[in-house]
Amino acid sequence: MGQLQRRRHLDRIGGDVKSSVRRVPERSDGRSDLPKPGEPCLLQERGIRLSGPPIGRPSKQADTAEMKRTAKLYAGERNAIEGKFGEGKRKYGLNRIRARLEQTSGAVIALQFLVMNLERRLRLLFVFIFNMLLIRNAHKRIAL
Repeated sequence: MGQLQRRRHLDRIGGDVKSSVRRVPERSDGRSDLPKPGEPCLLQERGIRLSGPPIGRPSKQADTAEMKRTAKLYAGERNAIEGKFGEGKRKYGLNRIRARLEQTSGAVIALQFLVMNLERRLRLLFVFIFNMLLIRNAHKRIAL
């Protein structure tokens, strides 16, 4: 579904992207949302900036160091986020959600992310306790 068709569909159902989605991202690298020449960009209307290489013909001037730094920063953020979603799909079954209702599937996703966060905190607690036991035992060995 193209961008213009998507906009017409939203107008037909009387919805808005912001009302149907809880959080609108600040930036996107989704190439499916790119405007066709002469079309207004839906992303720019909503204040979402595109990350990644600019579309169109490359400019004659070389990329500045600032542009390269921000592109690298955004790529790092995107990589970490996509890695966490990949972990959720691989280890926690985010790719096997069978709930049919929007509320039910949202609750299932939220619970799976809750489990991911709890397991991370449990790992950190285990490492802390393990380190405390090692430190305590190291002092006893030295005293002997």
